[in-house]
Amino acid sequence: QGRPVRRGAVLGAARTSAAQGLGGLRAMATSPTADRCASIGDDGALRLWSLGGKGQLALRRFACGGSALAFSPDGTRLLLGLEDGSVELLESASLHTAHPATFQAL
Repeated sequence: QGRPVRRGAVLGAARTSAAQGLGGLRAMATSPTADRCASIGDDGALRLWSLGGKGQLALRRFACGGSALAFSPDGTRLLLGLEDGSVELLESASLHTAHPATFQAL
């Protein structure tokens, strides 16, 4: 259960992405432990956003759009579902792929 997030901050991040012509927003999740959120669009761009006014923190592109996002309860991992049916487990701070053994342990 995450902390309440200012709706305007989350929607502002989504609007910024859309205004830059980066594709429609497909999924968004807020971190339970940090002032961050993640979003994925139709264009396959996964973005990590600061909700504290620092803007975009990280970007990783995938070959297809996303369909689901969720942070782990401790906020260190991000689970991404893609439109092609695949699932990616990522380090939430860097958006790098988490070690495969970590995925099996969950």
